[in-house]
Amino acid sequence: MAKTIKPRYTQVQLAARLAGTEKADKIINDYKEAVLEEQKAINKRWRELREQKQAPKPRKMTVKEVKQKFIDLATELTRPPVHHPKHLPHQFVIDKENKKVIDFMFQYFGYLKLPAKVAINNPAHSKGVLLAGNYGSGKSVLFEIHRKMNWKDNKFRIVSAHEIVAKYDNEGEKGIQSFMTGNLCIDDLGTEEQGRYYGKQEDVLRRILELRYILFKREGKKTHATTNLDLPELKERYGARIASRLNEMFNILYLGATAESRDFRDNL
Repeated sequence: MAKTIKPRYTQVQLAARLAGTEKADKIINDYKEAVLEEQKAINKRWRELREQKQAPKPRKMTVKEVKQKFIDLATELTRPPVHHPKHLPHQFVIDKENKKVIDFMFQYFGYLKLPAKVAINNPAHSKGVLLAGNYGSGKSVLFEIHRKMNWKDNKFRIVSAHEIVAKYDNEGEKGIQSFMTGNLCIDDLGTEEQGRYYGKQEDVLRRILELRYILFKREGKKTHATTNLDLPELKERYGARIASRLNEMFNILYLGATAESRDFRDNL
């Protein structure tokens, strides 16, 4: 049905004086129909607004449901390949090796009170998380799980240190700038090689950490990281300038609790 064109009010006033003529009556009828259509549209919009207001808000997940979501994601991300005999019965396990770190990261990403004596420095929500530990201890998996948890106001992207160097090798300074926005998790920090762009050699990750520190101080953007190095090794790898800023930028956690695990808390 075509929308009625609403005559101007001055036309309607003139038509009212000439009521009884075909043209005047048409103007008056068109005006009435147009006003009626406008009123129907207004009423419809009000009904929609009332329905939106009365619509139930999405229910918040309980702590138990959030933890179950974590277990489901962890199980899926750590499941062996399809051809592996343990593919189907596999189940992610929270044990003494990872429980304290897992609990800390839950409370960190959920903006709950942070537990004491888990991070080896003073914990704070304003800082990122530096997760250190042996090869295969599950550091990268924990961050991937929390990325997929899609926490409100605590989202981040993950990129490996090797990818960052490769981007610098291909694009130079432009490649570095692409990592200067939002919250970022750097995976395998300390395992990368020097970057090279048109013959120029650059310690790319040291540069990234310096720039991310400035971003942290100015805009509160968080940097997360995983590493196989302890604090003295990080200092040796990136220099005293970066090492002195780790406590400011990161909640520093170590994943591992067995006698075979390398614990660098004693190095502080």
